[in-house]
Amino acid sequence: MAGFSFLFLASAVWPVFAYADLELQDLPNHLARIFILLNPHDPALSGNYRIDWAIIPDLGWDLWALGLGGWLPLMLSAKILVVATFVLGISGCFAMARSLTERWTLVPLLGVPFLLNGAYAKGFLSFDLGLSLSFWAIAWWTWMPERRWALRLAGATLLATLLYLIHFYAFGIYGLYVLGFELQKILFRPDDRAILNRIGVLARDGLQALPASIFFLLSTRILEEVPQGYDYIDAWGRFSDISLMISTGFPWIDIVVIIVFAGILIAAVAKGWLNLSSKVNMVLALYLIAFLLLPDKIINTSYLAWRVVLGLAFVGIAAMAPAAKAPRLVLPVLLALAFGITLTVPLVQMRSWTRSGAEKAAFLSAIATVPEGSKIFFAHSGMSRADVVRDIDGAYHVASYAVIAKRALVQSMFVNPGQQVLRFHDGAIQDAPGNGATFLAAIAEQFGAAHRDFRDYLAHFDYVVLHGEDRDLEERMFAFDRMQLIHDADGYRLYRLVRP
Repeated sequence: MAGFSFLFLASAVWPVFAYADLELQDLPNHLARIFILLNPHDPALSGNYRIDWAIIPDLGWDLWALGLGGWLPLMLSAKILVVATFVLGISGCFAMARSLTERWTLVPLLGVPFLLNGAYAKGFLSFDLGLSLSFWAIAWWTWMPERRWALRLAGATLLATLLYLIHFYAFGIYGLYVLGFELQKILFRPDDRAILNRIGVLARDGLQALPASIFFLLSTRILEEVPQGYDYIDAWGRFSDISLMISTGFPWIDIVVIIVFAGILIAAVAKGWLNLSSKVNMVLALYLIAFLLLPDKIINTSYLAWRVVLGLAFVGIAAMAPAAKAPRLVLPVLLALAFGITLTVPLVQMRSWTRSGAEKAAFLSAIATVPEGSKIFFAHSGMSRADVVRDIDGAYHVASYAVIAKRALVQSMFVNPGQQVLRFHDGAIQDAPGNGATFLAAIAEQFGAAHRDFRDYLAHFDYVVLHGEDRDLEERMFAFDRMQLIHDADGYRLYRLVRP
């Protein structure tokens, strides 16, 4: 069992060791934020950024990196976190399966392909860590007998609090499991007295969320700054986001792989080759209902609904066990299929990782002459988000490397209240529409919708870096007669803004 687990692990994480950098979408932004947090008294950084500490439910990567960043390079800290997340995830799948089926089997390895999901590709480091830890929290709650309720509740409270601090969505995935697991016990006890007793027990068990609730109340000052707490954007978009369950950067390929793989697993259960524990029926139903009803965005974080389906997939697979009547080759064939997917996804992403490294070098070359502490406006121009995600995902937030290399202000840094502790000192930049956006077309759309003058906003910067080219759009947005071209190579153009 250990040998197979290591084989799956190695096939998933080998790029971490093969490449100098992790070429994950949001990683440059996260590295830059930690660099600022580790250097709060640096004159150039403190002049551009301020730190607003609060107990927000998205601190997993920040706390991890602050703990290791004093004695390890930031990139190495991120690599260790990614490997630890996969180790926690795979071992957590086994722990869940053991607690639900009371057997040790290789079935949990069928969940490994889902660890290579869109959250991993996008560099959602805190959520990934929280998701893997939630498996262990689920295993604890399922395994610990009710008669030892005090110990069970104490351990669950500790784990639930950690999950809340690491990432709110991971806390939610665990909370839905506990609710569904306990509700099922209530619904299948017809005796009214037993039902009332179970409701009281459920209320008692809900105390594990008390510290998280207190932390949430303590952060209300920050949450009041959030422009919109939640939002329904696209009712059907959540269904297309299912492609993020396993992510190569090619959505249609992902959809086919996910449908085929999930369909085969469902067929194996339907044929009676894999038994699905009835303990999780209500849990799976709650995950499905949450997927259909949840908003698209909560506290500035997007891609919400599909993450609940990750909980459904991992818990569903953990609740499976080989049936006695199953053909001998069923499990080996399923494991071979899961291993093939796990091995193939990083291979498909190799081109993107390689090109992302080259893009980082090209960007750093472009800003080589920029003075430290400068304010840089950056945007991808003449290319779509799909192009970047498919071909150079690690360059999505490449501008954030200017924070580390030049201690610069970059407008695409994440500075959202309730999601990060970082802010811009310049209020005009902090409050600009579309903070964090890196595509010129999207920035233009958001400024137009907010009826804001983009050129007035641009006056707050010293330099402009454009990656790619869209002449028509750029001519409408920029006053090039007041911009001096300094560098034009490898797809990056650096302009100095000339003051009137």
